[in-house]
Amino acid sequence: RNTADYRVAYGRTDGDVSANRMDGPLKTDWKLHDRYYLFNLGGAGYDEIRKIDIKYEEGPGAGMELLKLKNLGVSGEAGVNYYVELREKLKTRENFYYRLAETLAWKLTPRLQFDEKFEWFPRAEEPRNYRIRFEGSLQYLLGSNLSLVLTLLDQYATDPAVGVEKNDLQILSSVGVKF
Repeated sequence: RNTADYRVAYGRTDGDVSANRMDGPLKTDWKLHDRYYLFNLGGAGYDEIRKIDIKYEEGPGAGMELLKLKNLGVSGEAGVNYYVELREKLKTRENFYYRLAETLAWKLTPRLQFDEKFEWFPRAEEPRNYRIRFEGSLQYLLGSNLSLVLTLLDQYATDPAVGVEKNDLQILSSVGVKF
């Protein structure tokens, strides 16, 4: 199974650019057994506000479906992650991280679904330096391929670029399209 996302955000607040980013993760899962799978996760993008000119990552791992009900699924994953940031003024950050993650998909009604993902990336050489990414989305299905989406996204890094806050909390509304 291949899953690809492509996200773009641009916004202005009081005349100043408050969002200018684009990224796209690509994940491939290989089912080993009823509940177990292997995966590879890659992605690339940029974020002007967080002073990241280019970022990309790649990493394999293993996962397990912890709970598999008709309308509710929970999975856990563990793996490694090679992550590179070319920051403002070409200061490059290149590190290996461990990746521990959990995902939840809950179909509340035939048209309403809640999805949640939490990822923790402790740096392999220095576990006290880490990245966290939390995303929770409520999707309302308008048709077979179109949905309205409200998302809470929280990203945290212990060592962001100079002048950038460690925590980045965002509330996003979007239109989702499935292919």
